[in-house]
Amino acid sequence: MRPGTLFKASYFVYFASLSCLHPFLSLILSDRLGLSPRHVAAALLVKPLSGIAGGAVLCGLADQFRRHREILCLSIVASGMLMQSLYWLRPGGVVPVLVVCSLIGAFSAPVSAIIDAWCTRYIEDTGSGETYERQRLWGAVGWGAFSAISTFLVDWAGSWGPAFGLHAVFSIGTAVVSDRLAASVGAFREEDGGGREEMTFAEKFQLLRREEGFFLFIGLCMVFGLQTGVIEGWLFPVLALLPGASEFLYGISLTVTCVSETAVFHFASTIVRWLDGGVGVLNVCFAAFAARLGAYSVGAFCTVNAWSVLFIEPAHGLTFALTWTFVTDRARYYGKATHLEAFVMSVATAAMFNLSYAVGGLVGGLTFAMNPLMTFLPTLAVLLAAWAAHTWTVRGEASRPRLKTKLSGRVLRADDDEEGIQLVAQ
Repeated sequence: MRPGTLFKASYFVYFASLSCLHPFLSLILSDRLGLSPRHVAAALLVKPLSGIAGGAVLCGLADQFRRHREILCLSIVASGMLMQSLYWLRPGGVVPVLVVCSLIGAFSAPVSAIIDAWCTRYIEDTGSGETYERQRLWGAVGWGAFSAISTFLVDWAGSWGPAFGLHAVFSIGTAVVSDRLAASVGAFREEDGGGREEMTFAEKFQLLRREEGFFLFIGLCMVFGLQTGVIEGWLFPVLALLPGASEFLYGISLTVTCVSETAVFHFASTIVRWLDGGVGVLNVCFAAFAARLGAYSVGAFCTVNAWSVLFIEPAHGLTFALTWTFVTDRARYYGKATHLEAFVMSVATAAMFNLSYAVGGLVGGLTFAMNPLMTFLPTLAVLLAAWAAHTWTVRGEASRPRLKTKLSGRVLRADDDEEGIQLVAQ
């Protein structure tokens, strides 16, 4: 099987396995394991936070010792078995659930980071004409299809057993397909004769830390993750206050987001090339998030029918698929400069989907408790402030050579000098 097909299959089975249980973790913890809302919130908080450390450590080890295949297999098997253990835990046990959730977060974090790093590296090295986005969209297909199938089977059986069963099947499939992918693609190659292979991880990290714009990039990931956290955590509770809200509507809204995500991933490279001569990818991402949060807030204040959310949800394609295209492309170049591809990808993922995602959910929850109509306004204010700061920074550097990424058609080279590794446009 060709590597391109294996990448598509890996994304499909991995995100299909996640969709069976992860979106419904709060329900599983409360309904099946009998946890109180306070303990459920604690479990949902420790899971992403532990993913920050787990992803950084495991991906750092994989990069430094070239053990990506072993770390990937360990992460898939361990996270899958830990998720399955939730089915067998005794109801009412808070500490075991917290321990299991923290370990799930730690071991699941490296999976997508390593596969993403492999995918972007393979496409660039082989010149196959494939794009990362065309591979990644199959993850959206797997997520959208089997989240619906899983909930249908749960309703039909009256228990969470079928969902855990599907998760087990797809977890085994993920391990098998990813191992074949690792054998086909191989570990990262040293293209410069191994000159930087003798560097320690600390030395590589110092080069990364001095790279111009790296921490600004991580800050952008956190701003976007903040918005994602409040949307995914509190959109449905806000909709529940509006006329016409129902579980059926929530399911349809998820379907709409998956369709829009798949469509934007399919055309992402074309969209980015087109935007490079216009307002730019980042401005579109900022504008899409602002429009989405603003529309939610206006709908809540005006008490519109909840079904109107279906006119807003197609923006998910821009707020996730296009944003994630920017993130993976930029992380690819910062990682390549220091041969820390998987590590940088895990840091970007953690910044967007672990730390700031959890903070977004927390801020949204506190605001919802005070005034549900204002749930999205605090994070919207942060977004607008970050957008203004970014615009001011770009305007101030307009006279300097602009760093372009591969998606905009310009090739970058990693050069060594006394100041560290700099990205120089050819």
